[in-house]
Amino acid sequence: MKNQKLRTFLLETLDQEIVPFVSDDIAATKEFSDSVLDRFENPYLNHQLTSILLNSVSKWRARDLPSFREYYEKNGCIPPHMTKGFAYLVELYKQARKGETGYVSVLPGREIPLVDDLCYLTYFANGGTVASFMADETAWGEDLTRYEGFLHQVEAYLEVLEGGGSLL
Repeated sequence: MKNQKLRTFLLETLDQEIVPFVSDDIAATKEFSDSVLDRFENPYLNHQLTSILLNSVSKWRARDLPSFREYYEKNGCIPPHMTKGFAYLVELYKQARKGETGYVSVLPGREIPLVDDLCYLTYFANGGTVASFMADETAWGEDLTRYEGFLHQVEAYLEVLEGGGSLL
């Protein structure tokens, strides 16, 4: 991984907000997180962004939400890195548009293909708000706005992203 800011962000997210909450076997979980980083840093593996982004809403619910929830319960606050990651996810879906071959997220200088349930891909284009998206129990299995400060911070991060800034 050539981008040092992204590498640091990923390491801190794994070490501080995910690994401690995935399993009681911290050593095995840490070993797994190290292998994830090794795969991302392997220049011979072609990481397809479209594969990584496939069904992002359900992936976040299944993979990230449990660690997010446990972090919140243990620390009494939202996990800062996972909150930034969630804001990036929301921004991708806010920019989703129907392209020639399917849905894409329209970002400065490029379009990124998105594959997910149609209701998520069209949510913001159909007038949905960030608050209602986060409160959608069908998508997340619970109302994410119940986590104190989460909605406010995501909306603040979205302002930065929509202004052309970075959260890293």
